[in-house]
Amino acid sequence: MGRGSLKRILIFLVKLGVSVGLIALFFFKIDWPDVIAAVSGADVRLIGVAVALFFASNVLGALQWDLLLRAQGIALPHLRVQTLYMVGVFFNNFLVSNIGGDAVRVYDLRRETGEEPPAFAATFVDRFMGLFTMIMFSLGAYVVSPAVWGPGILAPILGLCAVLGGILAVGFSRRLSGVIEHLGRRLLPLPLADRISKVRGSFILYRSRLKTLGGVLVISALVQLLRVARRLTPREPTRRSTDSSRSSRPCRTR
Repeated sequence: MGRGSLKRILIFLVKLGVSVGLIALFFFKIDWPDVIAAVSGADVRLIGVAVALFFASNVLGALQWDLLLRAQGIALPHLRVQTLYMVGVFFNNFLVSNIGGDAVRVYDLRRETGEEPPAFAATFVDRFMGLFTMIMFSLGAYVVSPAVWGPGILAPILGLCAVLGGILAVGFSRRLSGVIEHLGRRLLPLPLADRISKVRGSFILYRSRLKTLGGVLVISALVQLLRVARRLTPREPTRRSTDSSRSSRPCRTR
């Protein structure tokens, strides 16, 4: 057995051990009586719809990521991209941070292609597009909902818009990102400065891929709509069940 084969086996065993450990922790932490009560009060058909929506959103999410990767010159078979995306979804749900799966995706891509800065840029823009779409949905919902108007809700939305605008300006502006690169070369170790320069080049590349970004934005909107629908689907029957159970109880008088 060669050294490369042994390394691949060890990496596989480590991943398997981490996955099994996370799943075991998940099952150990679950309050099963609450889960059973929630499922028994829901419509099984709607649970099936929710599962289908979840699957469809991830299929589209993988397509979105694939388009961004191909814009960076990373052309993997789509089935492989789908597999890596699902691995990322798994780790997003089980790791402490919601971006843990993104780090896993970048790591897997770097290991398979050797392209770390393009993989990072594509994954970052993938996450950015999702957040941008949700913020736009939030802003639209705020505008058409006068009952919730007020600084307590508007301020966080505008703050996030400002943050996203700043990220967009720094990431896609040659001048602003050039300033950061220049400062990095003066203040940081050379290997880290070179890495920042390569990442900057990968972000700037999207300036000439506006058609791809437009398609990704449309897909991102569909992905987020599916995920919102998936979260809302099983809840209404449960509420009806709860309301009916409450209405069937006799009223108590003091």
